[in-house]
Amino acid sequence: MRVFVAVGVPESARAELEAAVAGLRGRLDGVRWTAPDSWHLTLAFIGEVGEERLPRLAARLERAAARHPAHRLRLAGAGRFGDRALWAGVRGDVRTLGRLAQSAQAAARREGFPGEDRAFRAHLTLARSGGRQRGDHGHGVDLRPAVAALEGFEGTAWTVRRLLLMRSHLGGGPARYEELASWPLAEPSLAGPPGAEPSPAEPSLAEPPGAEPSPAEPSPAETPPGAEPSPDRGAPTDTPPTGPSPAETPPTGPPLAETPGDPR
Repeated sequence: MRVFVAVGVPESARAELEAAVAGLRGRLDGVRWTAPDSWHLTLAFIGEVGEERLPRLAARLERAAARHPAHRLRLAGAGRFGDRALWAGVRGDVRTLGRLAQSAQAAARREGFPGEDRAFRAHLTLARSGGRQRGDHGHGVDLRPAVAALEGFEGTAWTVRRLLLMRSHLGGGPARYEELASWPLAEPSLAGPPGAEPSPAEPSLAEPPGAEPSPAEPSPAETPPGAEPSPDRGAPTDTPPTGPSPAETPPTGPPLAETPGDPR
């Protein structure tokens, strides 16, 4: 069976993007549009996997999921892979998403699946061209107008809470995807560094979508001027690193709109 690792996109986020794309469907000829109910963010393409090898792969992916925290993403903007594919962009905590993708790729390699040797680029594939057409003088579909039309799109953020193992069903029309297994990500304060073993206790992810994390310590304004700090209040052990928030750090590398690739 043909499998890959992904994170899902909630129905509310898909509906927002579908509304933004609806006006383009009749204006862009020579492309195959993906179905909104199949939209996802691919993290690692594994390829053909025998059923007997799935349990060991699944165990490694479960451990990988437990090493990374739940995080916030949103769909925004658009880009293209040359003249071959149109995609929606991803913003938010893409750094954590990238680390999760690296762990999923490493889990597959340890089970003997080489995967793909290229950097992870977060995107959601909207349409693929049918390749070069006769009479077009060597040019494919011009996707630049579609990219420009979606440039201002900004979706609502959601919390990624689970890692998915998916199966692709090809042939007989558009690709269909089946969820084979899924595993919870860790609470942000409980996620370990890459390579660390997760805690035996599975963390709860009961935080409602959209909730803001509680502050790690009270505001300095809560301590009266001149008062000594309480002796039992040490420096918090989970103080976030200084510098720009991962959610606001733009992805590095060349502009995605001009990067060739083979999206899933």
